[in-house]
Amino acid sequence: MTVVFALVLALLFGLSAPTADAGTPPLDLGEDVHSLDSPWEFFWQKFPEPGAEDEPDARMELPGSWTGLAIDGTALPAAGHGGFRLRVALEDPPARVVLRVPMVYSAYRLYVDGERVAQVGEPGSSADESRPDYGERHVVIDNPGEELELLFHVSNFTSRAAGFPHPLELATPEVMEHNVARDLIGNAALSGGLVLLGLSQLVLFRLRQNETMYLFFGFMIVAWGMQTALTGQLLVHMGWHVPIEIARPLDGLTALTAAAFYLLFLSSLFPRELPMRYTRWVLAPLIIYLAITLLGTEMTRSEAVGWLLYFLTGMLALALAFVARAWWRGVPDAGPILLGSAVVAGSAILQILWFNEMGVRNAVANTGVLAAVALHAITLSRRYARAFERSQRLESELRRANRLKDDFLASTSHELRTPLHAMIGMAESLPREDPRQARALDLIQSSGHRLSRLVDDILSFTRLKHGDLHIRPEAIAPAPLLLTAAESVRPLLGDRPLALETEIEPDLPAVRADTDRLHQVLFNLLGNAVKYTDAGRIVLRARREGETVCVEVEDTGSGIAELDPERLQEPYEQGYESADAGRGGVGLGLAISRQILERHGARLELSGGADGGTRARFCLEIARASVPSAGPTSTTPAQPTGPEPAGESTATRPDATTGAHILIVEDEDSAARVLETQLGLEGYRTNRASSGEQALECIAREAPQLVLLDVMMPDMSGLTVCRRLREEHDPASLPIILVTARTREHDIVEGLQAGANDYLPKPFYRQELLARVQSQLQVHENEQMRWALEEKETHRPDGDEDDLRTQLATLLTRSLRDWELETGLTRADLAEESGLWTVTLDDTTRKTRTLDRYCDPETLPRRPRWGLVIRTARFVAARLEDTERKRDLLARAQRIEQRLA
Repeated sequence: MTVVFALVLALLFGLSAPTADAGTPPLDLGEDVHSLDSPWEFFWQKFPEPGAEDEPDARMELPGSWTGLAIDGTALPAAGHGGFRLRVALEDPPARVVLRVPMVYSAYRLYVDGERVAQVGEPGSSADESRPDYGERHVVIDNPGEELELLFHVSNFTSRAAGFPHPLELATPEVMEHNVARDLIGNAALSGGLVLLGLSQLVLFRLRQNETMYLFFGFMIVAWGMQTALTGQLLVHMGWHVPIEIARPLDGLTALTAAAFYLLFLSSLFPRELPMRYTRWVLAPLIIYLAITLLGTEMTRSEAVGWLLYFLTGMLALALAFVARAWWRGVPDAGPILLGSAVVAGSAILQILWFNEMGVRNAVANTGVLAAVALHAITLSRRYARAFERSQRLESELRRANRLKDDFLASTSHELRTPLHAMIGMAESLPREDPRQARALDLIQSSGHRLSRLVDDILSFTRLKHGDLHIRPEAIAPAPLLLTAAESVRPLLGDRPLALETEIEPDLPAVRADTDRLHQVLFNLLGNAVKYTDAGRIVLRARREGETVCVEVEDTGSGIAELDPERLQEPYEQGYESADAGRGGVGLGLAISRQILERHGARLELSGGADGGTRARFCLEIARASVPSAGPTSTTPAQPTGPEPAGESTATRPDATTGAHILIVEDEDSAARVLETQLGLEGYRTNRASSGEQALECIAREAPQLVLLDVMMPDMSGLTVCRRLREEHDPASLPIILVTARTREHDIVEGLQAGANDYLPKPFYRQELLARVQSQLQVHENEQMRWALEEKETHRPDGDEDDLRTQLATLLTRSLRDWELETGLTRADLAEESGLWTVTLDDTTRKTRTLDRYCDPETLPRRPRWGLVIRTARFVAARLEDTERKRDLLARAQRIEQRLA
C-alpha cells in the first residue's frame, strides 16, 4: 500500500512546468510556475559585472552542465568558473515574485537587476578561493520591473557535474509555495515509502535468516530511499543541513549500494543462473569508492562514482540476461522480476545519461523505481506466502514424525521390556534349593535388570534430547535419598573385595531437586563407580558448601585419562578400557546425568580421585522451604529399603485373599506365563485372555476379583478395554491394574484417567507385583462387605413398590421422559450434554447401551452406580420449567439418597 500510495503521489506531482524562451513574448506568471530553461548567456572563466554588455562565450539551456559545451573546438572541463545571464521580460508584473534556485554545482552568487540577493558557498576563480556548498534558495523579488536581469557567478572544483542540474523556476509566492509543498510531499512519500518497505524486508530477514534475498532487497530499498531523501533535499527543508563533506559522498554511496545489493538480490533469487561466487564481486565498487572518498580529492571521488555506476549498470545488464534465461526455463517468479529488473536497468541508464539534468533524473526515478519496487515487493510477498505455506506443511509433517517417533519409542520400549519381564519373572519363580542353580538364576536376574536399565537410559536420553523429560524440583531432604541410592547399588558389588561407604554430613539442609531424577543421577554415578572398580572402596560424600549441598562419588578404580572428563559426558562415549574389559554399557549414563543436573542448575565435574580413581561431583542449590527431618545420618550404611533384585520372596502369602480369581489380559505368551506362575505360587486362581474382546467376554460370563491388563494389544488397546469395563463396573467392584512397558508420564496419566486403579511398569520385581495385587484385592474385599451390608438393609421382596432397584430404574426412566418432553432431544443427547453416560457409534447410529440397561430392573447391574442415576436426575431437573415435574423428580432422588444413607 505504501508503494502504491507513493506512486500515485509521484505521478500527480511529477508534472513539468511551462518553460520560458528569450524569444517568446513576455511571461504572464498568472497561476503557473515557469521554468527558466531558455538559452542563457554563458561566460567561461570570468564573472561578468551586473549590467555589463559583455559578449558571451556561448549560450546553453538549463538545466545542464557546461561540460557539454565546446569553445573554440575544445570541450570545457568540469573544474572552473563562469557566469550565467538571462534577461526575462514580464507582462503585467505582480507586486512580488519568487525565484526558486535548486542545487547548483558547487557554489554561486545571484544578482537580480544588479543587486546580490543570494549566495551558496563561496564562488572563486580557483579551488583555493572557492568553498562548495549546497542548498535550495527561494529568492523573493519585490516590485519587479517589466524586465529582470538574472546573473549567476558559479564556480566548481569538486564535482564532475558543473552547473545547474535542476531547472530554475519563477512564480508568484502563492503558486510557488503550493509547488514546493507538492514536491516535498511527493519526495517524502517516495523516500519514506522506500525506507519503510526496506525495513519491513529486513524484519522478514530477521524472522527467516536463511532467506538472504530479504536482506539484500531491504538494504537496496533503504539505500534508494536515503538517496531520494538526499537528492530531494528533504533534510534541508526540515532544517537539518548535513555538511557537504558528508552529503556528497553519502549520495554516491547510497547509489552504489542500491545497485550492488540489487545484483546480490537477483543472485539470491536465482542461485543456479547467477551463482553468488560471481555476483559477490559487485561489492568491490563499494570498497573502491570508500577508499577514494577517504584518500582522494572531491573531484576524484565525483568522477569515480560515475565510472563505478557504469560498471554496475553493465553488470546489471548481464544479470538481466541470466534472469531472462531463468524465465525462459520456467523458473517461478522470473517473469515479474525480469520486468522489474528491466525497469530498474532503464531507470539507471537514463539517470546516468541525464545525470546533470536532475529534472529528467528525478522523473525517471520516481516512476521507474516505484514501478520496479512494486513488482519486486509483490513477487517477494508471493514467495513469502509460498514459503509460509511450505513451512506450515513441514511443521505438520514434523508433528506427524514426532508422533511417529513417540509411538516408535513406546513400541520399542514395550517390545524390549516384555521379554525382559518374562526372563526376570521366570528366574524369580524357579526353585532355588540348589546353590548353583540359585547363583545362575541370580545372574539371569541381574543381567535382565541391567539390560532394563540400559533401555531406560536410551529412552531417557531421547526424552531429554527432545525436551520430553520433565523436571519438577521441590524441597527434599538429601540424606535419605543418598542412602537409598547407595543401598540400591549395593547388590551390584557381588563377591568383589569392594566396600561402599557413605560420608554424609549431619543435618544437611533441604535442596531443590526432582527426587526421581536425582536418584537416577546417583544410581548412574554409583553404578559407573562399581563397574570400573574391581577392588578397594567407593565413597558417597555429601556436605554443605555455602548456599549449596555438594555430592561426591569417589572410587579407587581404573581412573580416567586427563582428556577423558569432557569426552565421557558426551552421548555414547565410554572409558578407554570399557570395551576391552567387557564392562558393557552404551555410554549414556554420564550424558543423561549431565543433562539432568544442568536442568537443576548444577554442573557435573569429573576429575581424578585421591587414590588414582575417579571423582564425580555436583552441587545443588539449597531450598528456601525446609522439609521435615528424615532421621539421623551417619557413615554407617542404612539397612536396605528397596526391593530385593533376586532371591526367594519374603512376603507373606495372602490369607483372606487366598484363592482370589484374577484375570490376566496379555497377548504375549511369555509375559502371561510369568504372571500366571508368580500368582499361582501365591495361591491365586488365574484365567488368561489374549485379547480385549476375549477379556470382555470372560468378564461378562464371570466377573473376576482383579484384572491385570496389558495396554498394548493388537485388536483393542488396554485403555479401550478399561473404559468399556468402567461403563458397568466401578473401580471398587472390579479393580484393574495396568501392566505395561509404557512408562512415560502422560501414559500413566492416560491409564488412570481411563479408570485403572493402579499402574505397574514392566519389568517389575515379584514383591512389587504381589504387594500391589494384595492391596487391590483387600480394597475389593472391603467393598464387597460394604455392599453386602447395604443390600441386606435395603432389600425388599420382589414386586414391592419400595424395592430400591425398582426405584432407581423408575427414577432414570422418568428423567428420560421429562428430558424428551422438555427439550425434544434424545437420550443420546442427554448422555453427551451431561457427560455422565457413554455414547458409542454403531455405524451411523448413536447408542447408549449402559444407560439403557439402567432403565429396567431386570437388566440393571447387580451393583449399580446409584450416584450416577441421582446426578442424571438432578441434571434433568435443573433444565425443567414445569415446577411440578421438577419437584417430583427431585423428591424421588432424595428418597433414594435417604435409603442409601
